[in-house]
Amino acid sequence: MKLIYFIDGIQGMGGMERIIIGKANALANELNHDVTIISAYSSDKPICYPIDSKVRFVSLDIEKARHDCNALMFVYEQMRVFLQTLCRTRRQLRQIKPDAIFFVWVLGAIMLPFVGGKARKIFESHSSLSNTPHHFFLRLMEQFADTIVTLTEGNAREFKHCKDVRVIPNYTQKPSKRVIDYSAKRAIAVGRLDPVKGFDRLIRMWKNTEDLHADWTLDIFGEGPLEDELRQQIVSSHLTDSVRLRGYSDNIIDEYSNYSVHLMTSHAEGQGLVLLEAQAAGVPSVTFNFQFGASDVVTNESNGLLVAQDDETAFQQAMCRIMNSEEDRKRMGEENLRQSCRYTKESIIKLWDKLLKDYS
Repeated sequence: MKLIYFIDGIQGMGGMERIIIGKANALANELNHDVTIISAYSSDKPICYPIDSKVRFVSLDIEKARHDCNALMFVYEQMRVFLQTLCRTRRQLRQIKPDAIFFVWVLGAIMLPFVGGKARKIFESHSSLSNTPHHFFLRLMEQFADTIVTLTEGNAREFKHCKDVRVIPNYTQKPSKRVIDYSAKRAIAVGRLDPVKGFDRLIRMWKNTEDLHADWTLDIFGEGPLEDELRQQIVSSHLTDSVRLRGYSDNIIDEYSNYSVHLMTSHAEGQGLVLLEAQAAGVPSVTFNFQFGASDVVTNESNGLLVAQDDETAFQQAMCRIMNSEEDRKRMGEENLRQSCRYTKESIIKLWDKLLKDYS
């Protein structure tokens, strides 16, 4: 089949970009589909994840809408982006003649009802409706999509008007090594350094409990707009000896094995790819029960500790408890390894293969 992935931008280094490129590569290389990634916005940033030689990449080179303007000019900018994107996308569709198109994120939801053509239209939801910008566009999209694919059952229940809603979780790579030393007093947190990830409250909770785990260290991997602010918070909290910002890692999946606890303080997620990565390496997680995905991966007291969203006191207690018990870390970590087979690349790609075969 001829397949298109339409996304607003693929140049970021987040989990969604990594997953989209990985799936496009697998569909082309392993399932022998003809795959094209169409990225709408122009960008001078490099693509952070490797695109297989069998996958065609097209940039529509759309300049993003300006926001530093008055209300009338802002409306004009939004219409310009919409019309340019629609015209250039339709031109690509006439050339490629796809059998199916995967639309991702907000711009994808806006485009789906208007691109026309005979191709099957599939929308991939990577976030709960309440945490998707301009999510009212998703209501219109529901009327036109042939299928909506979500990462979690909770997100699937939010779409009530589409005739075909399926749950296909993210998959994660198999790490080259797993945790072998649960006595290591090192905790890891991973994610883009922006407000939704809640790293500010992680640092605050670490400070509040530092006397209870004085011999532990916390490494935070990721880049983002809050880097300077978080670094200053670490300094002002006198945590420079125990908390480090480690920046971006191009092999994050193999970093987890150096730690014995994973901490996740997100306010919201599409699923929480880092939970799957920690699970694959056998690292138990302490996580808030964010919407959606945490409870799909972590079963409280079995393979980690699940804390009611925003209950920082309970999170601190859970964090200290697991850091004070090597036995719990080992037991939960080994259970994580047993459960990780649910999210292997092989098992998840089979679900995508079935979806496409249902269209044949």
